[in-house]
Amino acid sequence: MLPAIVGSRTFKFAVIGFILLNAAVIGLETYPAAAMLHGPLLALLDRVLLAVFTIEIGLRFLAAESKTAFFRDPWQALDILVVAVGWVPAARFVTVFRLGRVLRILHSVFYMPNLQRIVTALFTTLPALSGVLAILGIIFYIYGVIGTYLFGGILPERFGTMGASFLTLFEIITLEGWSGLMRETMRLHPWAWVYFVSFILVGTFFALNAIVSVLTAHLSFLAEDTDLVRIEASLKRIEARLAAPGIREP
Repeated sequence: MLPAIVGSRTFKFAVIGFILLNAAVIGLETYPAAAMLHGPLLALLDRVLLAVFTIEIGLRFLAAESKTAFFRDPWQALDILVVAVGWVPAARFVTVFRLGRVLRILHSVFYMPNLQRIVTALFTTLPALSGVLAILGIIFYIYGVIGTYLFGGILPERFGTMGASFLTLFEIITLEGWSGLMRETMRLHPWAWVYFVSFILVGTFFALNAIVSVLTAHLSFLAEDTDLVRIEASLKRIEARLAAPGIREP
């Protein structure tokens, strides 16, 4: 009875509704006017929602076939941690309490398989991305050193130190405001466009596209694996029906 209730669509949609309500409560508290007028009500709603999420996890635990496997599931562990942080005393750990309330929105990932597949793909791509990230790090270091030596004297706030150069390169690789910075540098060094254009070509069009390609490939493989799992589950259901009493194979 309980596993059927926990696994029902109504139960899942109800939990997602509570999660959206929790997100709305957190958002309203960021408005000073709403917090001043309805602060006690919002705080009460937050505690009630925390209790609802705690009960929901308890129901999932009771409905689980294997209690050990329940805690070994990484998604279950993350869900428990996110909700447990909400019970930390706010008076002593204000930062942890606030962070836990925001992270409670991650509770929705458990009920959205598509989000789970995307997050899983991100984690499984980390070994494959290590080589691309290493190349990107080398590119950043080379251009950071060059930028510090060439432009540190004329733009100290941008290239005065290696740290400042790295931040500037990170801004450039996002293609945000790089043309204005390039033209400002070209007033004293007309050839500075070579530095900026070459970094964009190498860093943005090569390294970032390589990262996107790896992520896309892993998402495709993960989708294929999901389809295979569904096919295997369907075949098992067909075999179970054929093996049921009263059904004979031709």
